[in-house]
Amino acid sequence: MTQSNSGFIAITGVGMVSSLGKSAATSCAAARGGISHPIELDDAEVWDEGVREPVPVMAHSVDLAMGFQGLGKLVRIGTLALNDLLSNPGLRGVDFLKTGFFVNLPSTYYWEQARLMGSKGLPPEELQEDDGHDKLEMDIQQAQYQAEVIPLLAKFGGIKRPFRKQSVYFKDQVGIIEAVQDAATLLRNGELEWCIIGGIDSYIDTDLLGVLSRLNLLKNTNNPHGFIPGEAASFFLIERLDTARARKAQVMGLLSSWAVSNESSHRFSDTPSNGVALAEAIGKALEAYGRNGREIELVIGNLNGDPCRAWEWSCALVRLRSRYSVENPVEWYPGASFGETGAASGAIAVSMAVRAFARNYARSDDVLVWLSSDSGLKGAFCIQNLSN
Repeated sequence: MTQSNSGFIAITGVGMVSSLGKSAATSCAAARGGISHPIELDDAEVWDEGVREPVPVMAHSVDLAMGFQGLGKLVRIGTLALNDLLSNPGLRGVDFLKTGFFVNLPSTYYWEQARLMGSKGLPPEELQEDDGHDKLEMDIQQAQYQAEVIPLLAKFGGIKRPFRKQSVYFKDQVGIIEAVQDAATLLRNGELEWCIIGGIDSYIDTDLLGVLSRLNLLKNTNNPHGFIPGEAASFFLIERLDTARARKAQVMGLLSSWAVSNESSHRFSDTPSNGVALAEAIGKALEAYGRNGREIELVIGNLNGDPCRAWEWSCALVRLRSRYSVENPVEWYPGASFGETGAASGAIAVSMAVRAFARNYARSDDVLVWLSSDSGLKGAFCIQNLSN
């Protein structure tokens, strides 16, 4: 378990791109309005047992990223979100020589599980060449992403000065919290003045969709309880509150506490998660926040249609209510609007929270965000509105 009370870490800018918009403002407004826009993919199909023929995969796609794959897809989506952030007036006066850039990307968890299932007797006809991504190939790919993602984002985002610090995480949903934790330490000890943090992910990759289908995770006519794949990117700027006030930046919200926990089981374990690690992470975040849940009226979580995650959240709620005053908060689930967005989920939640503060529809000055990764990592953080 790792946890921290961040002190006074201000959010002073957000940027986002999704299937519903080219900016944080439009994406979050569309989600607020209950809009969802899944489409049929032209190049991805699954077998429908009912009609005995292939049918297109439904997905929440970013139209400006169609035709891109792999690293190119992540950079394309990330650049769109980064440009939205950089257009924010709150970035005026930011010196990139004193700024960190931390990006969270997807892990290789699903690929690893597909290989394990293949070794446990998955019928040969169910295995395809894309299951042949061995560990060495995935390690090489991650090394490439580690080396190239941030320089490419900076290049296409028009950032000509180098960042003081940069780091890439491969931790799916929860990696964004580890990025915040590392950035807050550097901000507080003076090594950085600002830090751009974000997440980028796309489940709309031909090879990955094949893996997800064979793992029975996709929602379709054969599996109504799966998730709809999505893709998105979101970035936010953080700095010390005193720095933000000194340069008269708009403080959109305050990152006040966070916690990360790791569960021994995972999505494909014989024993499903019973919410212990998730409840632990949320409880630690609430305790560090100093509210114990008493004033948390808005919760943003990453339910995605998978019954295993819903079961985990319900178990975690039972555990939390026995210790904290978390009673019937309003719950938002970005997956309903954007699909499963993996490594981008945490940053999307930040954008949704601060946009809700800005537009006065949060109905709470305290927001709890919880995140569950299928690999077993669980996390939570709290965001406070200072404008009221």
